[in-house]
Amino acid sequence: MFAYATTNGLNNYLKYDVTGNSNTIKTTQIGSAGTGTRQTGHYQDLTVTGGSNDIMIYQQGTVQQYFQYSLVGSNNIVRISQTATAAPTFTINNNNMLAPQGPASGTTIISNP
Repeated sequence: MFAYATTNGLNNYLKYDVTGNSNTIKTTQIGSAGTGTRQTGHYQDLTVTGGSNDIMIYQQGTVQQYFQYSLVGSNNIVRISQTATAAPTFTINNNNMLAPQGPASGTTIISNP
């Protein structure tokens, strides 16, 4: 299953490469990111290899939120939250992980659960 929603965003970009069965991916992008050129809005690049994964990605803010992630494995629960006004939080298999505060300039490496 794949569900997607966006609000007043410009030039948002999604690139999903999913190999496996019964994966659930839900994503929401909120805020007016982008300067009118391609891929300058909220950005997601997700690679999933495995089955029965449950992934939810939420991005918010007036500046670009950038997310790139590769998951290899099955039966994982991954929750990602990014905002421009508070520190992004990541929940992987019910374990909270903190990330740098702010928009795309912060970088965090998330390993597979």
